[in-house]
Amino acid sequence: MKDLIRKILKEEGDFDWVTQHMQSIPDDPHYMALMECYGPEVLRGIEPKEWTHFGLTAYENEENEEYAVGTIEECDDSLKEYYENLVDEMGVEGWNTNVIDPMDYMYMTNTDIRMWADDMASSNMDGMDVEDYIEETSYSEKYEELSEKISDLESEINNIENQQIDMVDQDLEETEEYRELEDKLGELEDLLKDYEYQKDDMEYDAKQEYQEEVYEDYKRQLERDPIEFFTDMGIYSNTNEMVENNVLSFNEEEFINDLVDFGYYGEMSSYDGEYCRKNIGGEDYICLKLN
Repeated sequence: MKDLIRKILKEEGDFDWVTQHMQSIPDDPHYMALMECYGPEVLRGIEPKEWTHFGLTAYENEENEEYAVGTIEECDDSLKEYYENLVDEMGVEGWNTNVIDPMDYMYMTNTDIRMWADDMASSNMDGMDVEDYIEETSYSEKYEELSEKISDLESEINNIENQQIDMVDQDLEETEEYRELEDKLGELEDLLKDYEYQKDDMEYDAKQEYQEEVYEDYKRQLERDPIEFFTDMGIYSNTNEMVENNVLSFNEEEFINDLVDFGYYGEMSSYDGEYCRKNIGGEDYICLKLN
Protein backbone atom coordinates (compact mmCIF):
# COMPACT_ATOMS: atom_id res chain seq x y z
CA MET A 1 0.00 0.00 0.00
CA LYS A 2 2.83 2.42 0.85
CA ASP A 3 4.37 1.66 -2.55
CA LEU A 4 1.14 2.99 -4.06
CA ILE A 5 1.39 6.14 -1.94
CA ARG A 6 5.02 6.60 -3.11
CA LYS A 7 3.84 6.19 -6.70
CA ILE A 8 1.17 8.88 -6.24
CA LEU A 9 3.69 11.20 -4.61
CA LYS A 10 6.13 10.65 -7.43
CA GLU A 11 3.47 11.43 -10.02
CA GLU A 12 2.27 14.55 -8.19
CA GLY A 13 5.66 15.75 -7.02
CA ASP A 14 7.33 14.89 -3.75
CA PHE A 15 5.59 16.19 -0.67
CA ASP A 16 8.34 16.44 1.96
CA TRP A 17 6.16 15.92 5.02
CA VAL A 18 4.57 12.75 3.69
CA THR A 19 7.79 11.27 2.35
CA GLN A 20 9.51 11.94 5.67
CA HIS A 21 6.73 10.31 7.66
CA MET A 22 5.97 7.27 5.52
CA GLN A 23 6.66 4.96 8.45
CA SER A 24 4.07 6.73 10.61
CA ILE A 25 1.31 6.35 8.01
CA PRO A 26 -0.63 3.11 8.60
CA ASP A 27 -0.67 0.64 5.74
CA ASP A 28 -4.41 1.20 5.26
CA PRO A 29 -6.40 1.69 2.01
CA HIS A 30 -8.51 4.32 3.80
CA TYR A 31 -5.50 6.66 3.82
CA MET A 32 -4.74 5.92 0.19
CA ALA A 33 -8.33 6.74 -0.75
CA LEU A 34 -8.18 10.00 1.19
CA MET A 35 -4.91 11.00 -0.48
CA GLU A 36 -6.18 10.21 -3.97
CA CYS A 37 -9.34 12.20 -3.33
CA TYR A 38 -7.96 15.24 -1.55
CA GLY A 39 -4.19 15.23 -2.15
CA PRO A 40 -1.20 14.31 0.05
CA GLU A 41 -1.74 17.29 2.37
CA VAL A 42 -4.82 15.64 3.80
CA LEU A 43 -2.61 13.09 5.57
CA ARG A 44 -0.68 15.64 7.62
CA GLY A 45 -1.15 14.67 11.27
CA ILE A 46 -4.18 12.56 10.43
CA GLU A 47 -5.58 10.26 13.08
CA PRO A 48 -8.74 8.18 13.43
CA LYS A 49 -11.42 9.55 15.71
CA GLU A 50 -13.03 7.70 18.59
CA TRP A 51 -16.44 8.29 17.06
CA THR A 52 -17.78 7.09 13.74
CA HIS A 53 -19.83 8.89 11.11
CA PHE A 54 -22.94 6.74 10.68
CA GLY A 55 -20.70 3.75 11.28
CA LEU A 56 -17.91 4.91 8.95
CA THR A 57 -14.37 5.36 10.24
CA ALA A 58 -13.77 9.06 10.82
CA TYR A 59 -10.42 10.90 10.67
CA GLU A 60 -9.09 14.33 11.64
CA ASN A 61 -5.82 15.92 10.45
CA GLU A 62 -3.74 18.67 12.03
CA GLU A 63 -5.80 21.28 10.20
CA ASN A 64 -8.83 19.98 12.14
CA GLU A 65 -10.37 18.80 8.91
CA GLU A 66 -12.61 15.79 9.41
CA TYR A 67 -13.22 13.01 6.91
CA ALA A 68 -15.03 9.69 6.75
CA VAL A 69 -14.02 6.71 4.61
CA GLY A 70 -15.59 3.34 3.86
CA THR A 71 -16.10 0.67 1.27
CA ILE A 72 -19.21 0.66 -0.91
CA GLU A 73 -20.79 -1.98 1.31
CA GLU A 74 -19.95 0.00 4.45
CA CYS A 75 -21.29 3.19 2.90
CA ASP A 76 -24.54 1.48 1.92
CA ASP A 77 -25.03 0.47 5.56
CA SER A 78 -24.13 3.99 6.68
CA LEU A 79 -26.47 5.61 4.19
CA LYS A 80 -29.25 3.37 5.42
CA GLU A 81 -28.59 4.49 9.00
CA TYR A 82 -28.48 8.11 7.83
CA TYR A 83 -31.90 7.84 6.14
CA GLU A 84 -33.39 5.99 9.11
CA ASN A 85 -32.33 8.83 11.38
CA LEU A 86 -33.69 11.38 8.92
CA VAL A 87 -37.09 9.69 8.82
CA ASP A 88 -37.19 9.70 12.63
CA GLU A 89 -36.34 13.40 12.72
CA MET A 90 -38.50 14.85 9.95
CA GLY A 91 -41.15 12.21 9.34
CA VAL A 92 -42.44 11.50 5.85
CA GLU A 93 -43.01 15.04 4.59
CA GLY A 94 -40.59 17.67 3.36
CA TRP A 95 -38.15 15.36 1.63
CA ASN A 96 -36.10 17.23 -0.94
CA THR A 97 -35.45 14.38 -3.32
CA ASN A 98 -36.23 14.18 -7.01
CA VAL A 99 -35.45 10.50 -7.33
CA ILE A 100 -38.32 8.98 -5.34
CA ASP A 101 -41.34 10.34 -3.53
CA PRO A 102 -42.06 9.04 -0.01
CA MET A 103 -45.77 9.47 -0.77
CA ASP A 104 -45.44 6.54 -3.17
CA TYR A 105 -44.67 4.36 -0.16
CA MET A 106 -47.84 5.26 1.73
CA TYR A 107 -50.75 2.89 1.77
CA MET A 108 -53.87 1.85 3.64
CA THR A 109 -54.60 -1.80 4.22
CA ASN A 110 -57.82 -3.14 2.73
CA THR A 111 -59.08 -3.78 6.24
CA ASP A 112 -58.48 -0.16 7.28
CA ILE A 113 -60.11 1.13 4.09
CA ARG A 114 -63.24 -0.93 4.74
CA MET A 115 -63.33 0.09 8.41
CA TRP A 116 -62.97 3.82 7.64
CA ALA A 117 -65.49 3.69 4.80
CA ASP A 118 -68.00 1.90 7.02
CA ASP A 119 -67.53 4.33 9.93
CA MET A 120 -67.82 7.34 7.64
CA ALA A 121 -70.94 5.95 5.97
CA SER A 122 -72.56 5.28 9.35
CA SER A 123 -71.69 8.78 10.58
CA ASN A 124 -73.14 10.21 7.39
CA MET A 125 -76.52 8.72 8.33
CA ASP A 126 -76.63 10.41 11.73
CA GLY A 127 -79.23 13.15 11.87
CA MET A 128 -80.68 12.32 8.46
CA ASP A 129 -84.47 12.17 8.11
CA VAL A 130 -86.01 9.16 6.40
CA GLU A 131 -87.04 11.27 3.43
CA ASP A 132 -83.45 12.51 3.03
CA TYR A 133 -81.99 9.13 2.20
CA ILE A 134 -85.14 7.69 0.59
CA GLU A 135 -84.82 10.31 -2.16
CA GLU A 136 -81.29 9.08 -2.91
CA THR A 137 -82.31 5.46 -3.51
CA SER A 138 -84.28 3.34 -5.95
CA TYR A 139 -87.18 3.24 -3.45
CA SER A 140 -88.06 6.91 -3.83
CA GLU A 141 -91.03 6.52 -6.20
CA LYS A 142 -92.42 3.39 -4.50
CA TYR A 143 -92.12 5.02 -1.10
CA GLU A 144 -94.04 8.07 -2.25
CA GLU A 145 -96.82 5.90 -3.71
CA LEU A 146 -97.07 3.83 -0.53
CA SER A 147 -97.14 6.96 1.64
CA GLU A 148 -100.04 8.31 -0.43
CA LYS A 149 -101.94 5.01 -0.04
CA ILE A 150 -101.43 5.14 3.72
CA SER A 151 -102.58 8.75 3.86
CA ASP A 152 -105.71 7.97 1.82
CA LEU A 153 -106.44 4.92 3.95
CA GLU A 154 -106.07 6.91 7.18
CA SER A 155 -108.54 9.47 5.84
CA GLU A 156 -111.02 6.74 4.92
CA ILE A 157 -110.69 5.17 8.37
CA ASN A 158 -111.19 8.53 9.99
CA ASN A 159 -114.38 9.08 7.98
CA ILE A 160 -115.80 5.72 9.02
CA GLU A 161 -114.97 6.38 12.66
CA ASN A 162 -116.79 9.73 12.43
CA GLN A 163 -119.82 7.99 10.92
CA GLN A 164 -119.81 5.49 13.75
CA ILE A 165 -119.73 8.28 16.32
CA ASP A 166 -122.76 9.90 14.69
CA MET A 167 -124.65 6.59 14.64
CA VAL A 168 -123.84 5.94 18.28
CA ASP A 169 -125.20 9.35 19.14
CA GLN A 170 -128.39 8.32 17.34
CA ASP A 171 -128.49 4.90 19.09
CA LEU A 172 -127.97 3.13 15.77
CA GLU A 173 -125.03 0.90 16.78
CA GLU A 174 -127.24 -2.19 16.61
CA THR A 175 -128.20 -1.63 13.01
CA GLU A 176 -127.00 -3.58 10.00
CA GLU A 177 -125.47 -0.40 8.57
CA TYR A 178 -123.37 0.09 11.70
CA ARG A 179 -122.17 -3.53 11.62
CA GLU A 180 -121.18 -3.10 7.97
CA LEU A 181 -119.18 0.00 8.86
CA GLU A 182 -117.53 -1.90 11.69
CA ASP A 183 -116.54 -4.75 9.36
CA LYS A 184 -115.28 -2.28 6.79
CA LEU A 185 -113.25 -0.48 9.45
CA GLY A 186 -111.62 -3.75 10.54
CA GLU A 187 -110.61 -4.55 6.96
CA LEU A 188 -109.16 -1.07 6.45
CA GLU A 189 -107.22 -1.19 9.72
CA ASP A 190 -105.73 -4.56 8.76
CA LEU A 191 -104.77 -3.14 5.37
CA LEU A 192 -103.26 -0.06 7.07
CA LYS A 193 -101.11 -2.28 9.30
CA ASP A 194 -99.93 -4.18 6.24
CA TYR A 195 -99.02 -0.91 4.47
CA GLU A 196 -97.20 0.34 7.55
CA TYR A 197 -95.21 -2.90 7.74
CA GLN A 198 -94.32 -2.47 4.07
CA LYS A 199 -93.28 1.10 4.76
CA ASP A 200 -91.05 0.09 7.65
CA ASP A 201 -89.43 -2.60 5.52
CA MET A 202 -88.94 -0.15 2.66
CA GLU A 203 -87.33 2.40 4.98
CA TYR A 204 -84.96 -0.23 6.30
CA ASP A 205 -84.03 -1.47 2.82
CA ALA A 206 -83.61 2.09 1.53
CA LYS A 207 -81.38 2.98 4.46
CA GLN A 208 -79.23 -0.08 3.78
CA GLU A 209 -79.04 0.77 0.09
CA TYR A 210 -78.11 4.38 0.72
CA GLN A 211 -75.51 3.46 3.35
CA GLU A 212 -73.99 0.92 0.97
CA GLU A 213 -73.78 3.53 -1.79
CA VAL A 214 -72.10 6.01 0.55
CA TYR A 215 -69.78 3.27 1.80
CA GLU A 216 -68.71 2.38 -1.75
CA ASP A 217 -68.11 6.05 -2.54
CA TYR A 218 -65.88 6.53 0.51
CA LYS A 219 -64.12 3.26 -0.26
CA ARG A 220 -63.33 4.38 -3.82
CA GLN A 221 -61.95 7.70 -2.58
CA LEU A 222 -59.76 6.00 0.02
CA GLU A 223 -58.47 3.51 -2.52
CA ARG A 224 -57.67 6.28 -5.01
CA ASP A 225 -55.93 8.75 -2.70
CA PRO A 226 -56.26 8.39 1.10
CA ILE A 227 -54.03 11.42 1.76
CA GLU A 228 -56.22 13.73 -0.31
CA PHE A 229 -59.33 12.21 1.26
CA PHE A 230 -58.29 12.83 4.87
CA THR A 231 -56.97 16.34 4.23
CA ASP A 232 -60.02 17.38 2.19
CA MET A 233 -62.31 16.03 4.91
CA GLY A 234 -60.34 17.98 7.51
CA ILE A 235 -59.71 14.87 9.57
CA TYR A 236 -55.91 15.24 9.44
CA SER A 237 -53.87 18.21 8.32
CA ASN A 238 -50.77 16.40 7.04
CA THR A 239 -49.32 13.02 6.20
CA ASN A 240 -47.17 12.82 9.33
CA GLU A 241 -50.32 12.92 11.46
CA MET A 242 -51.83 10.10 9.42
CA VAL A 243 -48.75 7.93 9.91
CA GLU A 244 -48.45 8.77 13.61
CA ASN A 245 -52.11 7.83 14.16
CA ASN A 246 -51.69 4.57 12.20
CA VAL A 247 -54.22 5.71 9.62
CA LEU A 248 -51.62 5.31 6.90
CA SER A 249 -48.88 2.73 6.77
CA PHE A 250 -45.46 3.81 5.56
CA ASN A 251 -43.20 1.20 4.00
CA GLU A 252 -40.11 2.77 5.50
CA GLU A 253 -37.83 -0.17 4.82
CA GLU A 254 -38.60 -0.23 1.10
CA PHE A 255 -38.36 3.56 0.87
CA ILE A 256 -34.93 3.63 2.54
CA ASN A 257 -33.62 0.66 0.55
CA ASP A 258 -34.64 2.37 -2.69
CA LEU A 259 -32.91 5.58 -1.61
CA VAL A 260 -29.76 3.61 -0.78
CA ASP A 261 -29.89 1.92 -4.19
CA PHE A 262 -29.38 5.32 -5.80
CA GLY A 263 -26.15 5.48 -3.78
CA TYR A 264 -25.83 9.23 -3.39
CA TYR A 265 -23.31 9.06 -0.58
CA GLY A 266 -22.82 12.83 -0.59
CA GLU A 267 -25.98 13.02 1.53
CA MET A 268 -23.77 12.07 4.48
CA SER A 269 -21.30 14.90 3.90
CA SER A 270 -21.93 17.73 6.34
CA TYR A 271 -19.47 19.90 4.41
CA ASP A 272 -20.49 20.17 0.77
CA GLY A 273 -22.88 17.30 0.09
CA GLU A 274 -20.35 15.70 -2.23
CA TYR A 275 -18.33 12.48 -2.15
CA CYS A 276 -15.25 11.06 -3.81
CA ARG A 277 -14.99 7.50 -5.09
CA LYS A 278 -11.65 5.78 -5.64
CA ASN A 279 -10.63 2.22 -6.40
CA ILE A 280 -7.87 1.05 -4.10
CA GLY A 281 -6.44 -2.42 -4.51
CA GLY A 282 -9.41 -3.56 -6.55
CA GLU A 283 -12.06 -2.27 -4.14
CA ASP A 284 -14.01 0.98 -4.33
CA TYR A 285 -13.85 3.39 -1.40
CA ILE A 286 -16.02 6.41 -0.69
CA CYS A 287 -14.51 9.48 0.96
CA LEU A 288 -16.53 12.26 2.57
CA LYS A 289 -15.36 15.65 3.81
CA LEU A 290 -17.21 16.49 7.01
CA ASN A 291 -16.12 20.06 7.74
